[in-house]
Amino acid sequence: MIVKSSDILALLPFFVALLAGCVVVIVDVFHRTDRPRTYIANIGAVGMLLTGVAVCMTWKYLPAGEAFGGLIYHDKYTALFNLVFVAAGLLTIMFSPKYLRAVGAERGEYYGLVILGTTGMMLMAASGDLLMTFLGIEVMSISVYVLVGFLRNSEASAEGAAKYFFLGAFASAILLYGMALMYGTVGSTNLEAIAEAVMSSAMSEDNILVRQGAEDFAGAGLDPLFFIGMLLVLGGMGFKIAIVPFHMWTPDAYEGAPSSVVGYMATAVKAAGFAALIRILFIAFGPDATRIDPMGWARILFYLSLITVIVGNLMAIVQNNVKRMLAYSSIAHAGYALIGVVAAAYIGAHDPTEAAYGVLGNESVLFYLITYTFPTLGAFGCLAYLGRRDREIDTYDDLNAVGFSHPAIAFLLALFMLSSAGIPPTAGFFGKFYVFETAMVASNSVGDSSFIYLIVVSILASVAGAFYYLRVIVHMYMRGERGPVEGRRSGVAQWSLAICAIATLFFGLFPSSLLQTSHEAVRDMRGVDTAFPTMVLMGDEAMPRGTNFVPEEDPNALVPGAQTAPQQAPTVFQPSVEGEADPNLPAPGEPPAPPAEPNTP
Repeated sequence: MIVKSSDILALLPFFVALLAGCVVVIVDVFHRTDRPRTYIANIGAVGMLLTGVAVCMTWKYLPAGEAFGGLIYHDKYTALFNLVFVAAGLLTIMFSPKYLRAVGAERGEYYGLVILGTTGMMLMAASGDLLMTFLGIEVMSISVYVLVGFLRNSEASAEGAAKYFFLGAFASAILLYGMALMYGTVGSTNLEAIAEAVMSSAMSEDNILVRQGAEDFAGAGLDPLFFIGMLLVLGGMGFKIAIVPFHMWTPDAYEGAPSSVVGYMATAVKAAGFAALIRILFIAFGPDATRIDPMGWARILFYLSLITVIVGNLMAIVQNNVKRMLAYSSIAHAGYALIGVVAAAYIGAHDPTEAAYGVLGNESVLFYLITYTFPTLGAFGCLAYLGRRDREIDTYDDLNAVGFSHPAIAFLLALFMLSSAGIPPTAGFFGKFYVFETAMVASNSVGDSSFIYLIVVSILASVAGAFYYLRVIVHMYMRGERGPVEGRRSGVAQWSLAICAIATLFFGLFPSSLLQTSHEAVRDMRGVDTAFPTMVLMGDEAMPRGTNFVPEEDPNALVPGAQTAPQQAPTVFQPSVEGEADPNLPAPGEPPAPPAEPNTP
């Protein structure tokens, strides 16, 4: 493998983030214990800003492509997700100094762990190989495990970290075993190589990896090892994005973790899981490959998204702990985002036109994840702002009369709750709207009313979910007695909350710019066009992908994107009339006649 200069440039954001993390840890070693560590947080914030600048440089100056033989991709899809991770890491660092000092947990390694976790997320979004995805997951997960248990004197923090670690290690083992089974079947862990093996099996009609078309599905089969490996990979990734039934760790981990960390987990960690999952599904598996029924993994995720939305909202209603309520709320949000992924798969499997190319439906998922990031970060930032060693915000009663004691913070928290509930004109409303719109497009494309039922159930669940969001507002303004208004505790934290509020309102009032950026990012995603072409040409007619057979009109035709077939030798002769020899050709056994002399003037 030849390393090119563009490969090194593609790693620039990773190098900047790692350097910032190392600087933070080294500076903390020489820190004097009698001084606040605010300056270490400032160093980490500057490192995150420089990482964001490096991401923007790669977006602008580096053409989309792959690096290091396809191990990682550098494209707008990677860059947009990296900006989300950097923004989440930067805001988390800005929330943290005063909060950590208030709860007695101010240590410099906190900021190094946030930066290191962000680096792992960036690697997950850029990975073009299953092993690189696993490496990014582990770098991110180990950092978050430590951050969850960062409150050493808290039993809830230790319990949440222990549960998260053991269940996370078990999920990582499942994920790695699934990857091993897929490697044993296909012979590669590269996403495009897996896709090519699946498509090659379909073209050769060996009936090993994929079905041979919906019309003859009854006689088709799957390689059991590949199929089991695919299910294990889906299960491992489901744990990272916290969908039902892989959500068991979420409430305890959120309840025990520091409030500033919970927002980071609920946004950046979830977005990183979706970034890697979309690449795996739409490159390695594809919307029309590895099926157990006419829709395969899309059908599995269809039901998981429905169950996740219902369970997340219903369980959040009965919670009395604010963190646990927001934990189940984040599970429900994962279900909403998963609806967009499923809808994109259905569109890609049934509509061959480039305008509706299946992967483009994921633009609603990117839009949803971004619009979900800022209000969720802001909500946990408000809880961190109000938290102290003797008064953590745990129950709803802890928020009583906050609207009078901290009017600005209460107003921002109310705004973030309304956005999470999907109330216009906040960003959360348009996040849900575009996901449901993609589901409607899938319903029209497929002609299946199942998506209509899914949308109706999701909307009803959102209406029910508005109860627990409005409950926060009721306790802030309508419960308890008015308390004294305290002075400002952290100007940096207030600025970070203001940034979240501005982004929440801006993307709600002007959603088109972010939606267009998400559209460009998904269209620029590498690997999809190579692995799964948009259409199959059947003579002069464009047929949807998934038919998996060669048209009779042209037996030498190939699926677009496949390797070119070897050229056949030119035909020596062909009878001009069927059953009658051509008089201009020599009889069999006679030497060919010499070429005629050219006419000379």
